[in-house]
Amino acid sequence: MKPTLLILISIALVSCGKKHNDLITNNIKGNVSQITENVYEVSEKFGDLQKGKLKTTNVIKYNDDGNVTEYRRISMPDSISGKEDNFETYQYKDGNRISSINGKSHKVGIRYNYDNDKLIETNTYNDNGSLSIKTKFKYNDDGLIAEADEYASTGSLNGRVINKYTDSKQIKEQDKITVDNKVESVTWYNYDAKDMLTGYKYKSGTYTANYLLKFSLFEKDNWLKLVNYYNSKPETLVERKIEYYN
Repeated sequence: MKPTLLILISIALVSCGKKHNDLITNNIKGNVSQITENVYEVSEKFGDLQKGKLKTTNVIKYNDDGNVTEYRRISMPDSISGKEDNFETYQYKDGNRISSINGKSHKVGIRYNYDNDKLIETNTYNDNGSLSIKTKFKYNDDGLIAEADEYASTGSLNGRVINKYTDSKQIKEQDKITVDNKVESVTWYNYDAKDMLTGYKYKSGTYTANYLLKFSLFEKDNWLKLVNYYNSKPETLVERKIEYYN
C-alpha cells in the first residue's frame, strides 16, 4: 500500500514527538485561521496539465495558537461510492499538546499521552470505546522519534516503524518492520534547500513507487498550488485558499 499525502503531511509530528504547533509542523507561515484545499484529478495533454473533476475538499481550521481545531474532508461521489463527509474535532490541554481526536463516526478516536512535552504513547479506540491499537515511541539523542512500536489490544506486538534522519533533522528514511523482524516497506524522502518535502520513493517487496511534489503560486511564503506526480505521471492537483487572522 502506497503512503498518502495526508501521511506525509504528518511526518513532522510523528518524527519530533513534540508539537510546537500545527502551522510550524506543516511549514505554514503566518497567523492562519483556515485552509481550504480542493483536490482535482489531473492529466497531461501535449505537454500541458489539464485539470479534471473535483475529487475531495479539505477544510482545516486553526486556533490562535496555530493548532488544528477542526478537520473536514468531503469526498465527491464516483462510480463506486457516494459522497462522503468526514469531520473531526481536536481538543488540547496544557497549551499546544493535543489530547484527543473526536470524529463523528467514533466516540473517542485517538488519545495522546505525554511525559512533560514528549509524546510517549498513543491509544486508538474502537467505536464502542474499547482499545484497538497502542503505539509507544522511542527517541534518539536529538529528541526525535527513532522508533514507534505498535501493539494490538491484547498486548502483542503488531510491528514497528524505524526513522532515520538528515543532518537538519528531517526524516530521510522510514522502515516498516514486521513482528518477525523483516522489512515490510521502506520510504525515502527528498527535500529542497529550505527543508521542504519535494518527493519520496516507496518500496514494498517488488513494488516500487516514485512521487514528486511540485509547488507553485506562493502567497506570504505559503504554496497555493501543488501537483503530485506518481511514477512521472501527474496524479492530483491541489489548489488551496488560505485565510488569516487579522
